[in-house]
Amino acid sequence: MGMLDKCATELHTWVVTLLFVYTSEFDRLARDVLTDDDLRAVEERLLDNPRAGAVVAHTGGVRKLRLAFGGRGKSGSARIIYLYVEADARVYFLLFYQKNQQASLSEAGKRRLQGIVTALKEGHV
Repeated sequence: MGMLDKCATELHTWVVTLLFVYTSEFDRLARDVLTDDDLRAVEERLLDNPRAGAVVAHTGGVRKLRLAFGGRGKSGSARIIYLYVEADARVYFLLFYQKNQQASLSEAGKRRLQGIVTALKEGHV
């Protein structure tokens, strides 16, 4: 085994650890829709790439992760709104909504999220 092979092998053995924090609002909104398996799949996806969701403008860094539920088409899709705080190795699940119930976040909703982000990053929550 050459030096490069050894280094490549070692790189693949690193373990990414993130703390997933579910807010009570997220739990309330997702409770009757997402299963434990759905949430586990989302967590695994974010472990692979915590920046997987698109950044939502004017929110202080909140991301929107698109979910598609098998066999339900676009009306069966949903969004998870989360915040990845790299310095703390945490992912905060903030909101959940189905596309057939809400098209996108309102400007007022974005301002509210920005306040939550500020509080989370400053440790006031």
